[in-house]
Amino acid sequence: MIAVMRKYALIVLFALMVYFGYKPVKEVVLGFRGVSYTAGVLSCDFEGRAYGESEQRQADDGCNVCTCGTMGWSCTNIACAKGAGTGTISGRLAAPEGERIPAQRVCAVNMLTPDLEYCQQTTDGTKEYVLAAKPGDYWVYATRVHDESGKRAYWSEHVTCGGGDACKDHSPILVRLGAGEVRQADPTDWRANVQIDLLNATPSKWEYSTHNYYPGSVFMVKGRGLAQVRVMATEYPQNPDASPYELGLAQLASEQNGIQTWTLEIPQGFQAWTVYAIGTDTEGQLTQSHTLRIVRPIETTL
Repeated sequence: MIAVMRKYALIVLFALMVYFGYKPVKEVVLGFRGVSYTAGVLSCDFEGRAYGESEQRQADDGCNVCTCGTMGWSCTNIACAKGAGTGTISGRLAAPEGERIPAQRVCAVNMLTPDLEYCQQTTDGTKEYVLAAKPGDYWVYATRVHDESGKRAYWSEHVTCGGGDACKDHSPILVRLGAGEVRQADPTDWRANVQIDLLNATPSKWEYSTHNYYPGSVFMVKGRGLAQVRVMATEYPQNPDASPYELGLAQLASEQNGIQTWTLEIPQGFQAWTVYAIGTDTEGQLTQSHTLRIVRPIETTL
């Protein structure tokens, strides 16, 4: 039925264009989309204000951005956390050194499920953000929109240290969010030369808070600007009195578009209460990965 209605709508539109001409019909159609032309200048209307071509505004959902174009408003499509049981993360934004504050994509990355992110896109000059997320543990970062390098500015130890040259630790800070809670995170660390975005045991099977790895698996680290990656571990079962120890140095396996992949073979039968990675560069900057909890072997094959 819908397909039939669309067919007749197109026929009617074509007939109107033949009778009245393309331009008048186009202006009527665009008028319904909030677009108008004054002296040949395009503008889009929203809540009583006229926006020029390519000008942006925040979408009603607070997560997305809408851009004025020749066909009206075009909005990004970022999924938003909604409904009861969500918490809020908010903070300030900053510009890379020597720049004005650009449009940014601000995201909270879930530490148990790194593929799960709650994000908000901002417009040029926006100094603050507010995003909703389900309860959990998160890293919060900002990245410039359309930046192919993927450089991220985290809410990090460097920020809380004061951001000076003496603050060498760029490790992201964990944000623990509960339902109905409000947490602050300022993802403004644009000075970091080193980043670790992901640590995982692969291939592995994650269940019941345990990373079960298969024979021949490796620890994989993905990051940027790293000159060395040390993989650290703590004893299993948990021993509060035991110090972390170095499992080994990871090897650079590949680098593409500035994103490095480092790997370290997991020793046969290895098990640990926690595993994390420490990355450094040649200038003394360092960063730490998120923590894998309970890493144990699994004897079955893939």
